[in-house]
Amino acid sequence: MQETLPALVKPRLRIITMVWGESYLADLVTMSLPSILAPGNLPALVNDFDCEVVIVTEESFFAAIEANAVYQRIFSYCPARLVMCDDLVVSRRMYGHSLTHALHRGFEDLGEEMTEYYLAFFNADFILADGSFRAMGERIKAGEKLIFSPSYCVNNEQVEPLIKNRVNPFTNALSIPPREMASLILACRHNTIRAKTINQPIFHMNVSDQFYWYVDKNTLLGHQLPMALVCMKPENVYLDPISFWDYATISMACPTTERCVLGDSDDFLMMELRGRDTFLELMRIGRVSQTEIAEVLGGYMTADQFELGRFPLTLHSGELPREVESARGQLREYLDEVYDLLPPYPVSHFDHPYWTGLINQFKVNQQEWHRQREQEAAAPAENAAQEEKTEGAHSAWRLNDTSQVGRKLYTNMFGSMPDVTMMHPRWADFQHVMTLLNAQLEPGEGRVFNVLLVESESEDRVIWKRVMRENIECERISAYTLLNGGVLTGSKKFDLCLLDLSWADMNDLVAMHDRVVGKIKPEGKLIAFHASSVLRTLTDKSVQELTSLVPPNCKATLFFSGSQKVAAVIDKYTQGLQRIADKQRGRSLSVASLMAKLAARSYNANSIAAKQRAHDVPECCTAITIEIEPI
Repeated sequence: MQETLPALVKPRLRIITMVWGESYLADLVTMSLPSILAPGNLPALVNDFDCEVVIVTEESFFAAIEANAVYQRIFSYCPARLVMCDDLVVSRRMYGHSLTHALHRGFEDLGEEMTEYYLAFFNADFILADGSFRAMGERIKAGEKLIFSPSYCVNNEQVEPLIKNRVNPFTNALSIPPREMASLILACRHNTIRAKTINQPIFHMNVSDQFYWYVDKNTLLGHQLPMALVCMKPENVYLDPISFWDYATISMACPTTERCVLGDSDDFLMMELRGRDTFLELMRIGRVSQTEIAEVLGGYMTADQFELGRFPLTLHSGELPREVESARGQLREYLDEVYDLLPPYPVSHFDHPYWTGLINQFKVNQQEWHRQREQEAAAPAENAAQEEKTEGAHSAWRLNDTSQVGRKLYTNMFGSMPDVTMMHPRWADFQHVMTLLNAQLEPGEGRVFNVLLVESESEDRVIWKRVMRENIECERISAYTLLNGGVLTGSKKFDLCLLDLSWADMNDLVAMHDRVVGKIKPEGKLIAFHASSVLRTLTDKSVQELTSLVPPNCKATLFFSGSQKVAAVIDKYTQGLQRIADKQRGRSLSVASLMAKLAARSYNANSIAAKQRAHDVPECCTAITIEIEPI
């Protein structure tokens, strides 16, 4: 039994967050920080706690954050300050090391006094439901010193437009009640949640560290390994991390403290923003066995994570249905079987191989950052001259980028997506969908086609470009809007419905078909398209899983694209584009150079793919096209 706090004691509570990268900074100041200003969050804490807010961030962001109205509003409730993290963000390969050290930097200045503080944590991409901090405060006053709660990932592209405009312009607060936020999470749940939902086994991830059970549209049950650490009052001083945050913090800072999990979304709820296609490359078709799950988890998870995975979680936007306990029992039985298959002893948080393998390099990179910083401070004139020289070189590149002759040559060789030539790495992906579109939209004298375009919110959706032609009238609607009550107004009938979808939305193809089929002309068609690395594990056997994607009572034809060679050249192409995206200038010339290097390999791979039978599953599938003719 925890001891309750004396009534006259006002405990010290530090709220810590960290942020680097401009996109995360935007999320922090427009959604995350406003959510802690909701009436039931920070304003509810300050009467009972001596609060302060610490933001660990890039030094170049200091001025923008300090000038932000939301940050300034925090000062009306408690002190706040910024702490530099530039020397911790030293490599993209070491994100876990950077995150762990950034969280520690938020309280390392306390030294031996850290055991006198309650330390609360939330990430820049977390949105708190109104009342969450109040619930945390009530647990602290009741004597709890180690509090956890789950975060639920949502598709950022869907959620962001819905909540940004809800920030109160007078209080700078984003106030979303728990059940309303739960409804939003359930409607926009990320594909990583879908992939880990036990009773919806259409696809899975290579690592299953969360387990969910879909009860109904208002209720999702779960277990998470690990779970977000919301607040701790350390019993030990733990300033220099020995392993990743989720792997060691509990055992090192609070080894004997009783765990308190706020597992019901009515009490505490965090929505985690995540790009829609994040981790898409880790998705796999079909089921995954409990033995496979246990083998993966047993190879790296520590005791802290396995302990937290036992706590039941409930996300619900309404009253719990009668069948919830039966569903919870089935989920618990599944989880118990996974745990029974685990090794007898978890991996130690001391000398964890994932940590030790890179920590020395992390420290070397950190030292190099400090060395460069000292050199820059000592030689500002030399650096300025170098920047001027570099700018001159970049200017010459920009002149080359604007070459009209170069652009025409590029288009003749590679085309323009999705209408590309066989020298383009993605020709095989687009070959079937383009053939079907061209046949359905074959120009006729004076003929105007009506096309309904349903598309996922993702940067790499490109098929829409094909239907933006002079002889086509196109009406566009997002998959999210269509699935969540969006109505197609008017009596217009469409010659074609083109669905350019992410893998998560492909799983809702039946529902989308049912909503639009009444708007399609008798001779019209629906064409659904998806391309990603998810499909690379597709086999003749797992194609049976895809039958659930195809609407009943219609004629459906599946077309498959790809090969090992096609996949390899696509990987080279996407990796090259990612490197080019980091450049400030000269991108067009770099893209042209990349394409020239890949042209021969692309043509060879695509020529072989063109000879494959369209309806046979290749040994490595990279795209799927589904033609649906309503009956």
